[in-house]
Amino acid sequence: MVRPAVALVVVAQAAQGTDFCGLKGLRTAELMDSCRAVSSEEVHYLSALSGMWSEAEEDARKAEPTLRRVLALCGDSLENVPRRRVHSASLRSPSPHEILKILWTGRYWLGSEPLDTQQWGFEPTEIHNYSAMNTCRSSSA
Repeated sequence: MVRPAVALVVVAQAAQGTDFCGLKGLRTAELMDSCRAVSSEEVHYLSALSGMWSEAEEDARKAEPTLRRVLALCGDSLENVPRRRVHSASLRSPSPHEILKILWTGRYWLGSEPLDTQQWGFEPTEIHNYSAMNTCRSSSA
């Protein structure tokens, strides 16, 4: 159960914030407490995290309930914290797009980069024709 526990911590840290995703109100202390609670008291959630290393992207999506549980525990812990309780409700019910982005980031950090980012909640981006750019550079040199 070590790999699923590692995946849990990685995904939880991604939820805290990266260039790609992040939920407001999270701090490492609450995340680690929630990860510890899930790992020791709600072990059944860990089995879904083994899919984070799978070649099949749908296996990684099975980790969504586990991530939602950790975030709900974080939200519960903020309920009575002044000036931070405002984030409690949003942590209990993050958007599906944000969850997908967090899972994508977790997979990326674990060494597997899903290439179809639109399926993971990201907006489409403009695709540049880099081969044409290289041709222009080489002809001007």
